Amino acid sequence: MKLHIVEDDHSLREIYNTLFEAAGHTVKTSPNGLEAISEISEFKPDAVLLDIMMPEMDGYAFLDALSNNTSLTPVVIVCSNLSDQTDIDRAMTRGADYYLRKSDYVGNQLVDAVTAAYETARVKHSHAG
Repeated sequence: MKLHIVEDDHSLREIYNTLFEAAGHTVKTSPNGLEAISEISEFKPDAVLLDIMMPEMDGYAFLDALSNNTSLTPVVIVCSNLSDQTDIDRAMTRGADYYLRKSDYVGNQLVDAVTAAYETARVKHSHAG
C-alpha cells in the first residue's frame, strides 16, 4: 500500500513512517494538510493517515480540499485524539472512510488497524464506482 501520513507531531510522524515502512508499505509524510494536498496529486497514495488538529490546514480542511479533487480517491483514515462523536461525524461527513483514536493503538497495532481499514474501505470504494 502507498500511504501518505499527514501528522504535525514530528516524533509521531517518524514513528509512523518507520512502522509502516517496516511492514512493507511505501510511505510519504507531511507535517500539515496544506503540504499534503500539494504532494498527494504527485504521490497518488492508496491511503491517507490523517491527523485532525494541525497548523496551516487542519484535517477537516484537508478532507474538504480532497473531496473537491475528484481525480484523487485515496482511502482516508483519520487518526486523532479527538474522540467526541461530533468530531468523528464531522470527519466522516467530509469524506473520511475510517476514524481511529490515536490512544487506542500502539506500534504495530496501528499498522494492523490501518491495513484492515484500508482493505475494507477499498472493497467499499470498488463497489461504489
